[in-house]
Amino acid sequence: DQDGPMAIATRHKLIDQVIADNVRICGSHFPFPGTGSFVKDGNAYAFTPTQI
Repeated sequence: DQDGPMAIATRHKLIDQVIADNVRICGSHFPFPGTGSFVKDGNAYAFTPTQI
């Protein structure tokens, strides 16, 4: 995160790959239940929590 533009580009590349591979993500900073998937919404990303 020391190089802001590189951090942004890296995150976009990672999220694009997660979307392409249909990978479910888990993280402590995501909304309950902490697991879900990303979708691309135009130029932005959205996180959809897993329905439990």
